[in-house]
Amino acid sequence: MEVLLILASVCLILFMILATFDGFYLQIFKFALFNRDESTFEHKTYMVRAILSH
Repeated sequence: MEVLLILASVCLILFMILATFDGFYLQIFKFALFNRDESTFEHKTYMVRAILSH
C-alpha cells in the first residue's frame, strides 16, 4: 500500500512540474498566447459560460 502512495505522489509531482512549465514558460513567455485575438475571444466565451452556469 505504501508503494502505491509513493507512486501516486511521484506522478502528482511530475504532473505539477509539467503543468507549471506549460503554464508559465510556453503559454506566457515563449508563445505569448495572451496577446492573440483568439485568446481574447476564448476568454470572453469562458466568462459568458461561467456567468450562465450559475
